Amino acid sequence: MGKQRHIGAAAGLCTLTALAACLDHPLKPAEYSTQGVGSGDLPLSINKDVDILFVIDNSGSMAEEQATLARNFERLIAELEHEDVDANYRIGVTTTDAGHVAYCGSTGPEKGKLQLASCLGRMGEFRFMEETGLIDRYEEACASICDHESLETTPSRIALEPDLRARPWIERGSQGTNLPEGVTPASAFECFGPQGIAGCGFESTLESMRLALERASTSTEASYGFVRPGALLALVLVTDEEDCSARNSPEFRTVWDPEGNHVFWSEQNDGATTPTSEVCWFAGVECSGGPGTYDECHPANFGIDGEPAGPDDSVLYDVAQYVEYVQRLEDAKREFNPDAEVVVAVLGGVPDNYATGGADLVYADGTGANADFQRRNGIGPGCQTAAGEAVPPVRLRAFAEAFALSDATQDRNIYSVCADDYTPALEQIADIIGKQLRPACMSTCVADTDAVAVGVDPTCTLTEEYADVDGTVHTAELEPCGGTAVAIEFPEGADVCYRAIVDPDEMHETCVEEGWNLQFEVKRTAAGERANGSLVKADCVVSQAPELDCPGLSR
Repeated sequence: MGKQRHIGAAAGLCTLTALAACLDHPLKPAEYSTQGVGSGDLPLSINKDVDILFVIDNSGSMAEEQATLARNFERLIAELEHEDVDANYRIGVTTTDAGHVAYCGSTGPEKGKLQLASCLGRMGEFRFMEETGLIDRYEEACASICDHESLETTPSRIALEPDLRARPWIERGSQGTNLPEGVTPASAFECFGPQGIAGCGFESTLESMRLALERASTSTEASYGFVRPGALLALVLVTDEEDCSARNSPEFRTVWDPEGNHVFWSEQNDGATTPTSEVCWFAGVECSGGPGTYDECHPANFGIDGEPAGPDDSVLYDVAQYVEYVQRLEDAKREFNPDAEVVVAVLGGVPDNYATGGADLVYADGTGANADFQRRNGIGPGCQTAAGEAVPPVRLRAFAEAFALSDATQDRNIYSVCADDYTPALEQIADIIGKQLRPACMSTCVADTDAVAVGVDPTCTLTEEYADVDGTVHTAELEPCGGTAVAIEFPEGADVCYRAIVDPDEMHETCVEEGWNLQFEVKRTAAGERANGSLVKADCVVSQAPELDCPGLSR
């Protein structure tokens, strides 16, 4: 990662050890074992698996944002399915509604459950009553977008749970998708993605994320196995509010109670009959400078009395606990691949162009037209459009920055939820994912062992090691594929074969740009899929004259 993450105490937060424990013999990362001058163990990536969890705010102000996400989702899919990426992906959706210690009990909180039902059958979720009357966003956020009245995934088996049943996620692999014939993943998300506006207004974004990941490792849950041990994990958090993952213990009700201590209530709300989201802000954020415009704001832990508190006594769960939780998950994945990363992206209350460094986030009190926003949220908007505003994300920003893949200002992983087009954000998220699923370049210069034949003629032996669900380990030598790049022929009796690509015009641009002269592709039939990942080793003769065989390395 190139940076040290802020890791705090993790009381009350479990780890996903089940992910690494699914194998009695955990697989090591793919690597090369080479012969000849310059030999050594070098990494080889053949993993195309990525699990993407969307945590979508389903509170009353999110109709337009959900519609924008659904309409633009095709760009994410297009990038993931581009021939240079060709990802085997799973996409799961949950909401920010994890319930609340004092409110929202009647909304039926998802608490991290993956949601996979057409919004056309959930009309009530797009309506709620306010003092001014019925708010109805069904047409805007669902009916005008979704074309499928009813959608069910095709029953399938997974490595961790082999029973044949429908899974609550969208999946695409080498054998196609788990969707009905004629339904694309993008059009399915247009129906699955919109989560309504009747959810809790105290958005527990980080807690809902954690609960979803916990459910994925619990054998009694419908989403069990969604997170694959060897797959890249991407977490995409979409909200126009600050994270309000409040501790769910009875003694903490007093800070939310109109008859309680009001330590996090402003004077403007002191006589209100219900709390506003300003309680979330004042209970979990501390700013320096101001009033007016603040120098900076950062996550902070405050107790019931409004004083600084330890992570076990804070009104909101400590952000560092969520960082540690996901870091442990990343560490477990590194049992399979030492370079594994968890990709995090936030669509939140930052200005447009924030992700590319074209604008910065300003923390300022809301005055004039934004005075009521200030009263409701404790701070002025971080971004706003004619349709609405969004709270600047302090807790979510800290969480996302802990998993940023770069320290560069122009390469941030936080995007504006106020934008009227999410295409740039989704394309950039897909690009980040694609770069992690790098091609299998042979990252050492191989020898041309046939001086007569045109082009590089490498001599390599590939072996694969993988484990069954019960932990039984298998090792087999892979044979070269027959046929052509577009019409693969598997050797008789083989479910897996490999292609050695040496033509720069066919090799992935990454391998060419880095100067290597060999790339591998591993091809599989359905029977050759390894749901828990596999270790592939290539034993190649290494060039003794890399300046001739790999002139690109000297560039």
